Amino acid sequence: MKSILLVLVGVLLLLTFAVVAHAEPLGYPWSTWGEISQTLGDTDIDQGFKLDGYVEQGVDWTKLGAFTLNTFVGLRGTVSDHSSEYWNNKWGPWVGLKMKLDGKPFSSQSWSNLAIGVRWEYVDYFQGHNDTDSRGVVFLQWGLGGDWKK
Repeated sequence: MKSILLVLVGVLLLLTFAVVAHAEPLGYPWSTWGEISQTLGDTDIDQGFKLDGYVEQGVDWTKLGAFTLNTFVGLRGTVSDHSSEYWNNKWGPWVGLKMKLDGKPFSSQSWSNLAIGVRWEYVDYFQGHNDTDSRGVVFLQWGLGGDWKK
């Protein structure tokens, strides 16, 4: 699996450098999301307060058919009030490359996105666990939204 991931990363990086050398960026898309939550009831896991969110900044380099070649960096963090739940007390950056397909599938009042890519993530568990982790991730992401009334 590691060798497949390394080959995929190598091919994507070569493609990126070849395109970037001849292209002016098409755009600088960014995205962010976050959530503050409080678990209710008598539970032994994921108790109490939690703040979770991320921010991502990308560069759209060129169109390849219906897809857009994008490189990006991001930062994610999760904080809870329970140090024993190390998975809810972490932060870390990531960097990656993806092919995006954006569109309006149903009407002008809706939006969608689809992307396939690869990213490297670093995670620092900073409460109770005091450990770090890094990994390569191949992903398929999607989003769809709109307004049923319009």
